[in-house]
Amino acid sequence: MKSLVFILILFLCVTICYAQDEQLEPSFIGRIKADDVNVRAGYNQNFESLTKLNRDDVVFVAGELYGWYQISLPKISQCYLSKQYIELHPDDSSGISKVDNLNVRARASLNSSIVGQLHKGEKVMLLDELEDWYKIEPTDSCFGWVSAKYVDKHKEKDEENEND
Repeated sequence: MKSLVFILILFLCVTICYAQDEQLEPSFIGRIKADDVNVRAGYNQNFESLTKLNRDDVVFVAGELYGWYQISLPKISQCYLSKQYIELHPDDSSGISKVDNLNVRARASLNSSIVGQLHKGEKVMLLDELEDWYKIEPTDSCFGWVSAKYVDKHKEKDEENEND
């Protein structure tokens, strides 16, 4: 029994160390180097495709994991929120989250991947209504994933700020 516990602890330590080595490098601006590149809801091909990017599209890369870059979702991406947690804004086509940690999903389904979260009081642009869901414009807290082989490093995020 003790040896089994030891092996499990050793396995967890190795896994955590490996994951930390693979994880998030400093953010940078990237440029897509092919056409029809899928932006996915997670860091492998099994996740839903959120949109496609084309050669020379510019992306903000927030980090890397297992050969995939986590990017800020382009505004053309589709994201969804459950209607029951959104209060309609009376003056425009926006909504406000009534709850904290409201999941933003890749599809209009509870079985769909989570691509971001909203905080209570956060405002979103509503694009469409689908039964119990709102299609929304992605917020700054929404991220997708692109295979790193399709992204060239354009410039560091700090370099971009220095040139402003």
